Amino acid sequence: MSPEAGASQRLTQLSNEGVSMSFGPREELGDLKPDIRITKKRKTFSWDYVPADHVKGIWLSCGYGNSIALSQRLPEGITRCSAVEASSQDGRFSWVTSCR
Repeated sequence: MSPEAGASQRLTQLSNEGVSMSFGPREELGDLKPDIRITKKRKTFSWDYVPADHVKGIWLSCGYGNSIALSQRLPEGITRCSAVEASSQDGRFSWVTSCR
């Protein structure tokens, strides 16, 4: 999101603390348990779904710091998502997330 779209800018960067998936918006607490695989000190989370499992859709959420979470409903027809943890030189975490 760009500042022109109404977002504020921060002078400090926040580390991405994690990725989660849910049926319905995050505040409804419909979190889905991922399959977790650890290889070469990297975590891979994966989720498989039946597209019609829930009428409120599948939502992707990313957590930053201890208090910020951004969520978005994914397009209809998504059947699998995965998130691979990657850390940078300064110790901050990032996640590469893909859905299909």
